[in-house]
This record gives sequence, C-alpha cells and structure tokens, in this order.
Amino acid sequence: MLARFDPASTAWFLDVDGTLVDLAPTPDGVTVPATLPSLLERLSTVTSGALALVSGRALADLEALLPGVGVTMAGDHGAVVRFADGGKRWLSRRRPLPRPLVREIQNDLGQLPGVLVEDKQTCLTVHYRQAPGSRDRLRRVLEAMAARCGTHELTTAHMAFELRPRGGGKGVAVARLMQTPPFRDRRPVFIGDDVTDEDGIRAALLFGGVGLRVAQDFAGEPAAVRRWLAAQAEAGIVTTEGQIV
Repeated sequence: MLARFDPASTAWFLDVDGTLVDLAPTPDGVTVPATLPSLLERLSTVTSGALALVSGRALADLEALLPGVGVTMAGDHGAVVRFADGGKRWLSRRRPLPRPLVREIQNDLGQLPGVLVEDKQTCLTVHYRQAPGSRDRLRRVLEAMAARCGTHELTTAHMAFELRPRGGGKGVAVARLMQTPPFRDRRPVFIGDDVTDEDGIRAALLFGGVGLRVAQDFAGEPAAVRRWLAAQAEAGIVTTEGQIV
C-alpha cells in the first residue's frame, strides 16, 4: 500500500502518456478520461499549485490534450514550461533539429508502413508500435543521424525512438521547477512509466523525494494511478479562505 503524502509539503510531477492516460497506437489516438481534468485541478488546488505535468509531447499538443486545465505543464521532455498563470519559459537551451535532417528522416523513415514520424521542432519521435519489425532499421538510421547532428542524442521510449537535445530531459525540468514557487522547499513525487521518466525520478530522489513507476507501483495501469491520485487529493480539504486543513 503506497503512503499518502502531505499536500502542504508535496510537489507532484506527473508524466502523461502511459501514466495518466492509456497508451494508444498513435499519439492522437489517446483517450483522456472524463474525470482527469477535474482530478488534476483538485490535486493542484490542495497543493497550492505545486503540480506539473512533465511530458515528451510538444507543449502545444499537451495543452490541446487537456484544454483549459490550469496546471503547470512542461512539454518537449521538460524543455519548455507553461506555468499555471499562463506564463511560458524555456527551462533548457532551445535547440531545434536542423530542418534538412528532419526532412531526410521523414522521407527515409516516414514512408515505411506503420512508422510514424512526429516532428516536435526541438525533438523528433519515430513511433513503430504498428511496425515492430522495423525497430532495428530505425535504430541504425537514427543513431547515424544523431552522430551527424551532434546536438541531439538518441533515446528510447515505448515502441519509439526519440532524438532530443543533449543536456535536457525531464530531470532538468524537475530541478528547475524545484527552484521556483510553489514547488520550492517541497518534497517532489515523480510518477512515470517510461525510460524517459527515469531522469525525472532521479531528480526527485536528489531533492529528497520519491519516484514511482507505473509498472512496479500501479500494476501497469494508469487507472490505478488516477485512483491513487484522487485519494491524495482528498487528503487536503480547502476552506473558503483557501487554506488547507
């Protein structure tokens, strides 16, 4: 049984795909549970805003997935953040992939049956969930592309490869946000499901926090994550004066 965390001293950092919502064959195919937006709003309220979504999705995509949800969102693996008040800031150096390289990848790999190339400007994700037999070929091509580019590195994800800027990652986002209110001086809890979330988990541990993995701690079920977070939200009751009791 996982413990409950004090909402007055906890900062939440949550991955989205595979953590809060079930994975789908394509990024556009995910279904957002009807209760998720209000759950995030409640959890943000009881922690006085110390909740951030940290996703590999582009920030615009993340905002479109959860329209009107007024919580901090960090997209592009935490490279850029939109705070709850609407302000935006790059948390790590912005390094767009060279456009000729992107076009080359799209022309070479994007034509393969079942392969989806997702251009996020600073990152590029090649999905092969519907073409598992293409995995080795994709890796070889993308490793060569990363070596040519120099500024980006190849990482793995759920049935996907990603080219993302060196020196970035979700851990950078956690570390930067932990230096700003309302996250500062709180105990971070990071929940993720993928290799790319390990950076965020390590950063949470460095700040004296906790890292939880969907497969190990929630039997691989985003629904279990949502139920547990709902219980966490109930741990703090907000008065009409905005105080948590």
